[in-house]
Amino acid sequence: MAKRKEEHPECRVSAIVSALEKAHLTPEFRGSDITQLQNCETATFEDVGDGHFISPPKKAKYSVSEEGVDGSGDTHTTDTTFKESLVSTGAEISLVDYVVASAKITKNPPIGFALICPHAVPDGPLGFCSGGNVAIAARHAQRVHGLQRGFIIDISAHPGKGTNDMFYDDPDVFFLSIHQDGILPGAGKIDHIGRGKGAGATLNVPLPQFSGDFSMQTVMCQVIVPCTQRFKPDIILVSAG
Repeated sequence: MAKRKEEHPECRVSAIVSALEKAHLTPEFRGSDITQLQNCETATFEDVGDGHFISPPKKAKYSVSEEGVDGSGDTHTTDTTFKESLVSTGAEISLVDYVVASAKITKNPPIGFALICPHAVPDGPLGFCSGGNVAIAARHAQRVHGLQRGFIIDISAHPGKGTNDMFYDDPDVFFLSIHQDGILPGAGKIDHIGRGKGAGATLNVPLPQFSGDFSMQTVMCQVIVPCTQRFKPDIILVSAG
């Protein structure tokens, strides 16, 4: 994990761990129906491919200090962040491999969950994320497993700008972002629908601030489900939070 200042607002990891504990999904409660992957290999540069990742600090546009990386805004990183990101990406790739392999031998393939950062932008960290893991997962599924059509659902307060930009010209990966309207100026607008061959394969759904469960259920039933049925993806990836 990237080093962060005491007052930093990032709290997703601790909040998710607490939620898992309440749902009895942490290791001490898990039954035989839940498998925890262990000893995952660290990702390589080949694995990362053209997914968004912060460059090694010595090559990045940021200067490294004990406080983090100057110039990275509210997404504080250190000189070990890149190596740590490769570790988390390796876990994610292992998860994709496991789910795909299981889908070949059972009618009810498992649902995988990885507690990692989903997206950044091509030239550095953004939104408390130092790597574009969901984009890397989609490319891995295509390159290694031949799952040509990927569907990415991004649910967060801010739009998934990094993932959006990654697949904006790509007709084989449908990117759907649900986020708060106007929280990231210039990004996630409803008329951002893709470009060139990828036109129509991107959908941004900006919602008013404080939209609740009913709004999300409506988007799920009237937007997400019809889009997936029409696109007919080989794999669905959810970037949550």
